[in-house]
Amino acid sequence: MPSETYQYFIDLRDWKREILALRQIIIENKSLNESIKWKQLCCTYKSKNLLIIGAFKNYCTLSFLKDI
Repeated sequence: MPSETYQYFIDLRDWKREILALRQIIIENKSLNESIKWKQLCCTYKSKNLLIIGAFKNYCTLSFLKDI
């Protein structure tokens, strides 16, 4: 895990279990790269934003971006 991503999970308070479960499914695809964008976990494909996993107070989200 990149250090930026590692720090994200250390700092994550709410929804950690759910976000780790989503991340596990997503990183099975070896062609995706993960990073932190907009203070959330973001996955890219060929340097284009593909999806973002967001943690908020009352919910977490899995959003697909229209960048590809």
